[in-house]
Amino acid sequence: MDRHFTRRNHVCAATILAVMVSGTLACADSPTTAPADMSLGVDEYTRIGLPAIDRPWDGDDMSAAADVLQTLLKEDPRQFPRRDSPKSGEVFARLISSENLAVFERQQIDAAARLSDLVRYFNGAGKVRRAYHAALLRKAVSTDEVLLFHHQYLRVVSMMATLAGQLPLLPARHPRAAEHTDKRTESIDGLRRVAFAVIVRELETIRDAETFDPSARGALLGMVHKELATIGPFLTETRRQEVIEMLEKMINTPEMSKFQPQLRELSVMLRSLAPAVAPVP
Repeated sequence: MDRHFTRRNHVCAATILAVMVSGTLACADSPTTAPADMSLGVDEYTRIGLPAIDRPWDGDDMSAAADVLQTLLKEDPRQFPRRDSPKSGEVFARLISSENLAVFERQQIDAAARLSDLVRYFNGAGKVRRAYHAALLRKAVSTDEVLLFHHQYLRVVSMMATLAGQLPLLPARHPRAAEHTDKRTESIDGLRRVAFAVIVRELETIRDAETFDPSARGALLGMVHKELATIGPFLTETRRQEVIEMLEKMINTPEMSKFQPQLRELSVMLRSLAPAVAPVP
């Protein structure tokens, strides 16, 4: 069995909902220049608990990385890993690496096990994103770096939507079919609530002029558009309509005029999406 999926693999709705990020994003002015690189070396991060960066990370690894960042945030956020840094660039790259997510696409591991670990990864990635936001407030990291964690967060939600559609169904004649179906439905409903909450929060960030400058808000809107192609069909029809209504309000807000073309395109795309198809038993 793969080292990433030797833990329990039942995904319950209570666990899924527990990983939702509470509160709104902290506001921060976007620095015009990247702060000076005062990050640590790879060995120093490893010494304080960072997992090895020479392999893909699973959910527990991302959670451990989040704990390291929380420690540094209290001591000196200028020591956070930085993008393209000669000292810590490899660590930053591992934090947002597509290789991490590729682990969850391994078809030889059952979907329930992959999804269970992906939920843990989502939880850790959320803590990492919040840590970098807090560091941005203290001018310790750049806006561009923080945006990369937003994109990773959205990609994780997209993958959760994909894996949820792969959760198996027991044959109707199986003695535990009804119980299994109820748990599966409960898990998927929980994931849908998480996906909706993340999309709403990202749109609120785009709407808030104090969070990022116009260029960064436009970039984040592009990230939302890209991932909604997968997340949109996963939402319930009611939740999807709520997102569309939110987009329409943003379109009609004078302060959002700069983003109206992107918002309209996103609204049209979301209206055109068909609901995700449930897997065949």
